Amino acid sequence: MKAFKQIAGGLALLLAIAAPFATPAASARTRAALQRQGRGGGRVTVATVPVGTLNYLVTLKDDQKTKITEIQTKLKEDLKGATGDQQKIRELNMKATEDVNAVLDDTQKQKLKEHMPVLTLIQQSRAIPLALIPDLKLTDDQKMKIHDAAKEAQDKIAALPQADRRTGRAPIVADFKTKVEGLLTDDQKKMIAEKTPKAAPAP
Repeated sequence: MKAFKQIAGGLALLLAIAAPFATPAASARTRAALQRQGRGGGRVTVATVPVGTLNYLVTLKDDQKTKITEIQTKLKEDLKGATGDQQKIRELNMKATEDVNAVLDDTQKQKLKEHMPVLTLIQQSRAIPLALIPDLKLTDDQKMKIHDAAKEAQDKIAALPQADRRTGRAPIVADFKTKVEGLLTDDQKKMIAEKTPKAAPAP
């Protein structure tokens, strides 16, 4: 229960802090983050969370933003050359995660560690691209209900037998997405639709 309270608190903090970047460079970073998230993703790490979102979570210093942006850009380029090599991909992600953690102070690292399970659920469901959360201007009621939906989904996933985790997780995540989408206004849904990169058509 304590862990869930920490996760919930992390989500509430993520959704509550609002000071969106308005510079062209920040907009470019957001677009790049959305392109990566548009392809879906697995477990979220500090190396894959958009720099802007990390800043909303733990208030990065300017030099931290610069260093983390460089690490994430290098990771993206390195991953292009590791296509199909799962071992190499894991190593690159692990190295980038270590490099980002080295930039953060202990307080920042602890806060982010508490946020990761909920952020992973949000990204895997594709309910809200992580880079867009600050722009959606969620109400307090929406924040609370998303937190409740996340806790419920985490409870259900934790209760699954280990053997059923892979197949049983998918419908729970899909249900979470449906609940989150039901909480969003038409304007918020429109923003997500307009800014989320469309998947390329199958050949």
